[in-house]
Amino acid sequence: MLFSNRNEPFSVTAHAHAKAILTGEHAVIYGAKAVAVPLSSLVLNVTISGGSSSSKERPISFKFHTQDTIPTASHFLPQEDLESLLTNVLIDALKLEDIDYNSLFPLVIDINTNIPIGAGLGSSAALSVAFVRACKQLANKSLKTEDVASHAMLLERHFHGNPSGLDTTVITNEAPLLFEKGAAPMPLPLSMITDISPKRVDSNSKALWHFVLIDSNTRASTKTMIECTKSKLTGPEGAHFRSRCNDLSELAVKALTCGDQTSLGKVLNDSKTFLEDLNVVTDVLRDLCDFLNHLKVLGSKPTGAGGGGFVLSLLDPANFRSCLEELKTEFGANRIFPFYLDGPLTVGRNIFAAIKSEE
Repeated sequence: MLFSNRNEPFSVTAHAHAKAILTGEHAVIYGAKAVAVPLSSLVLNVTISGGSSSSKERPISFKFHTQDTIPTASHFLPQEDLESLLTNVLIDALKLEDIDYNSLFPLVIDINTNIPIGAGLGSSAALSVAFVRACKQLANKSLKTEDVASHAMLLERHFHGNPSGLDTTVITNEAPLLFEKGAAPMPLPLSMITDISPKRVDSNSKALWHFVLIDSNTRASTKTMIECTKSKLTGPEGAHFRSRCNDLSELAVKALTCGDQTSLGKVLNDSKTFLEDLNVVTDVLRDLCDFLNHLKVLGSKPTGAGGGGFVLSLLDPANFRSCLEELKTEFGANRIFPFYLDGPLTVGRNIFAAIKSEE
């Protein structure tokens, strides 16, 4: 253990980022390929503290801190049920690291996050990864990426029943990747955009991959949406759906690694059609995609399980600033999450901060 005296105060902190799926929602559970990226500007931090000798305290207590502009987990579960769920997740995380958790009580778990909850951006996977990282610190164990990802996927079963492992893998690797269940993830070496004239590129954009996430202000249970798509993906048409998904994911990989923004935009639009065929695109999500097309974005799709959550859009480097301003005017800054990709070390940075630093 990291400490020898259970009455000696201790504290460990761990973090995990959000993620966005470009291709592969739902079908990835049944063996299809998927492409996803981490979002480093959306982060969850977990601090586990203990060492108090007071016997009057609860064995495990939680403190939650979220941005005022995003729903808290209590919107989806009563506080008592939420704390019971998280207690079970934490105890399993401690067990996975062979920690005698009874000797640590009472524990205080502080969760601080700006990741929108229940929105398809991997909030439960981020929590699972952060719990594993914190518990490995307590056990003085290595934070080997493969071990963290596999343990986190076991924890995520508390939330989704049968996760594919995509979310926990991309969040743990902290890099864009191609994922296939049962295979080693393939990190993607991103290329700068090459299919545009230099005259059309904003002088400060550096031909980066510019994206924006727009909150639909609606939410749906990932577990429920998975159940809704199961019959289509495992029935007579299942092989056809999985083949379509593989094709989209392979095209996304080619576009990202060759710097072909036009092709990636088409992939996003075709992925929206794929999700529509799975009946997980609501009228609200469809209307958001239509509005974005009116702004002449390169492609848009819902990201995550569907039924609510966010729409992901690829922006044209030539007009991304004016597009973002229109979106802020239409929906409000609190519903807009811009980010850009320029490689594994800087993926997901908040574009507003980057713009300010460039000017």
